[in-house]
Amino acid sequence: DIHFHTNLSFDAYENKKDYSDFDLDKLIENEKNLPDEEKIKVIVKTDHNIFGYEQFNKMKSKLETGDIVLLPGIELNDEDRFHWIFVFDDKSLLEEVDGKEKGFILDEKIQSYFNYTKIIPDVLEMKMAQGKKYPIEKFISILNQLEISFLAIPHLNKSNGLYKVLKKNKDKLNIINTYLSENIINGFESKNYDDFFAENIKQTQYNIQILNESLCDIEDVEELENVSKEIENRVKHLDFMKEFSSTTHEQNVSSIYGSDFHGSKAGMD
Repeated sequence: DIHFHTNLSFDAYENKKDYSDFDLDKLIENEKNLPDEEKIKVIVKTDHNIFGYEQFNKMKSKLETGDIVLLPGIELNDEDRFHWIFVFDDKSLLEEVDGKEKGFILDEKIQSYFNYTKIIPDVLEMKMAQGKKYPIEKFISILNQLEISFLAIPHLNKSNGLYKVLKKNKDKLNIINTYLSENIINGFESKNYDDFFAENIKQTQYNIQILNESLCDIEDVEELENVSKEIENRVKHLDFMKEFSSTTHEQNVSSIYGSDFHGSKAGMD
């Protein structure tokens, strides 16, 4: 599960001040009762705008007792408000700089990046960070400076996915293609990458056809202009979808999906 939130996220569980009430024991016990092919083997901790290296290590040790591997990560929003999942190389975090593990240094950098008052801020500070814009290039530069290997995986077609940004600003597509060619983006998080484009292209083509057929029955000049403009916009949208789908496939971009688990007030069920 490449996208998994704990109590450390501002919008997960009951957001109590004591983050230790995250019930890993229940998760481990549930997994023991599942067939091997259904068991979770790997979880990536991706809390909103926070890492928490010490908390990660405790969680990792606990999950190891249930034969579940935990990998470090974070979810954050950039200047265009779409969400990114970063998965860090856990071995990189163990390396030391001046006697301090990089995982702890990364926490300090994240604190500075979001201008938090402390390493693990309160829920309100993390929630406020969610509503602000942050340059993704700056965060990537932090990882590069620390020589921490990572995977960068933006949402594609979720409510905070990059597709909604790209379809409104085609220039952004060139930036994304640059990220792809430079291996900065390592995949898109999407349940149905191929179906998403195929279905939307088909639906847009159908809508254009219906609108074109309706032109013959329109007598009002203003309405005719409005429908013609609508057709023009949908044709542009269709061209964009075809271009985006084509260029990303040429880059052999992976489709990666995580549960985006946030828990519930009832616990781990």
